[in-house]
Amino acid sequence: TVLLGTFFTVPAGTRGVLLRFGAVEPGALAPGLHFKTPFIEGVQTLSVRIHKAQTTESAVSLDLQQVTTTVAVNFHLSPRKVDSIYSRFGGVKAAYERIISPAVSNAVKSVTAEYNANELLQKRALVRTEIDKSIRQAVDGYDVIIDAVNITNFEFSPQFNTAIENKQVAEQKALQAKYDLALEAIPVEIPPELQFGELATPIAFE
Repeated sequence: TVLLGTFFTVPAGTRGVLLRFGAVEPGALAPGLHFKTPFIEGVQTLSVRIHKAQTTESAVSLDLQQVTTTVAVNFHLSPRKVDSIYSRFGGVKAAYERIISPAVSNAVKSVTAEYNANELLQKRALVRTEIDKSIRQAVDGYDVIIDAVNITNFEFSPQFNTAIENKQVAEQKALQAKYDLALEAIPVEIPPELQFGELATPIAFE
């Protein structure tokens, strides 16, 4: 039994962290078969696959509109730094909660405050890029790698949505009115025989 306890396997998609008397030993154990000293050493495995987490944050835009933004983040732990990650956070879930989630919250709030509500919709790609950059800067140095950041949804207050709908209706009516005026301005060509209020060819009465 003791002999069997000296060998262990680190599964694919993970890295192992060797513990000696509960303390983390430097280095990361690659997938495969490994040896440990029974009763003295233990092993913890951490996933280094890409994980996807979605966060919803509320913020205020430059024009003081309440905006709820849903951000999806793909990330993974640095395979070579799992020992450091385990020492500081303990695992993937804790690393996300303590590093990535606050970074997303701060990024959404700071970037949202730089744009009007309409601009957030019109410049969605730019807003995503700035949020992405802010998140990456915030997690730099924590051995957590950001693979992708996407804005999956913007939600505004009911009052703002109603104002947008009313504005669109007003714009459509204005375009229709402009079109109608343009039609009225088109000159009507009068046939020559009607230009002088009488027929060009008199009708003969019998």
